[in-house]
Amino acid sequence: MDIEFAAPSLHWRKPTDDLHVDCSDAVLTKSSEGVMSPATAYSSSDGDDTCNVFVCDVCLDECDLSDGVKLICGRSCSATMCTACTHTYITVRTASVIPGVLAKLNCPTCLVPVNLRRWHNRLAAFAPKFDDVLSQFCDKVERSCDVKCPSCHINRSQLPPHASSVPPIKMLPTLAAHIPRLRELGRAYCNHQLSAADVVAFAQTTFGQLGDIVLEYLVQLIDDRERRATLYLRLRRTNPLILTLCCNAAVCFSC
Repeated sequence: MDIEFAAPSLHWRKPTDDLHVDCSDAVLTKSSEGVMSPATAYSSSDGDDTCNVFVCDVCLDECDLSDGVKLICGRSCSATMCTACTHTYITVRTASVIPGVLAKLNCPTCLVPVNLRRWHNRLAAFAPKFDDVLSQFCDKVERSCDVKCPSCHINRSQLPPHASSVPPIKMLPTLAAHIPRLRELGRAYCNHQLSAADVVAFAQTTFGQLGDIVLEYLVQLIDDRERRATLYLRLRRTNPLILTLCCNAAVCFSC
């Protein structure tokens, strides 16, 4: 007997265990040689109050704590940068990206890929300053999904927009039992801990004929545009036939 499985339970947007980190215990300490070690904050010499400053890893200037960006790639991340240096890094990285290439925005200190939703969360306090450059980065990455529509003859992205929910999928209880595992793999993929090929292989092997449908919905539920585009393009290798988003015209994505 079939059951109706609500696909929104596949939904994830960002890690829930590492975006809110209290690092108030980090201090700036002085070594025996009298050299000050870079850290997030330190106490004043008279001990009466705390100087809310930190030393930027890049420019080495003392900056106000309210102007700091830290814990970029996770709770163990050692990056401590001022907003000016962070903005310069993202701007230079964005300028170096070739439109249509699936580039990643790495942590400038740990050099590991960082989910773009996490970047937005780490920079939320400075949103007006970073919104444009982050959007430009995402736009360049999304160009990888451009296809010329055979109906309107306009070259545009066919990447499905992010959706907070999708229509329900009918599947047997034995198949629905694998959804928690798919959710785990999806989180790992969004955190750059698993390849798109592994996610596609699991879905197609586990869900059989429903595999491609599950993956199509899964793509829409991913907020990070780079992660969404990467999974979408991997899916197009095995299922290249699409209907364009603009005119609903049938086209082979590979061709």
